[in-house]
Amino acid sequence: MKSMTQAIRFFISLLFLTCMVVVAAPYADGADGADPVDPVDQPVYLIRAAAVNIAGGNATLWLRTGPGKEPVKLPLNIRIFSEPVKYKGPVIARFYASEVDAMADDPPNPIAQVKLPRRNLLILFQPKPDTSGYTGLPVADSRFPFGSFHLVNLSEDKIGVDMAAKKMIIPPGKSKTYSLPAGERDVLISIVARSKITSKARYVRRSRWSIAPDQRELVLFYPNPINGMIHARHFIDSKTEKIGPE
Repeated sequence: MKSMTQAIRFFISLLFLTCMVVVAAPYADGADGADPVDPVDQPVYLIRAAAVNIAGGNATLWLRTGPGKEPVKLPLNIRIFSEPVKYKGPVIARFYASEVDAMADDPPNPIAQVKLPRRNLLILFQPKPDTSGYTGLPVADSRFPFGSFHLVNLSEDKIGVDMAAKKMIIPPGKSKTYSLPAGERDVLISIVARSKITSKARYVRRSRWSIAPDQRELVLFYPNPINGMIHARHFIDSKTEKIGPE
């Protein structure tokens, strides 16, 4: 939970840097090209990924597994999460723009790196303000069941969500998950953002959201860099045949 909160704050800082507003500073692990020191018996991770936008034309990332070792290819899409890929390596996952860089004995700095909080997870990549790379928001698979919406507030405003009979307040830098009751496929939703500066409320969205039992949807609330108004972005993940560790 702590790592999730840190990662969300990291995302907030980048979004507001784009808006020329400085907020919370990110954590950094192994910022240079050196491989992080990890135990020999490294766990196997299952990773699904998507991107808010594509940075510098890098729509495919290469996940380093070690010097001279074949990296893991990870394609990015701005609407849906990728098929799960297996990764066995350090808990600080390092991503490169090319297969050659990811395999190098003395690699350059990665274009993204993410501290993995769980064995099964989703990562949403956000371009850095200068588009030189990405920062990653990891979401533990266990916190995001199929048939649910995972709502993440990347703004400095409070987000009020009314889903059917359930009312939620999502503070800045926090997230909540809403699962549809058994047998239901859609829900009437009303979303209101209350400005931190003016305390005024504004509707972000009012509609019906639907989700299939074998799908889940991550929803980001973030400020428009031009006018500061809160927008919502949706990223869909579909259940695939179960993949287990080797």
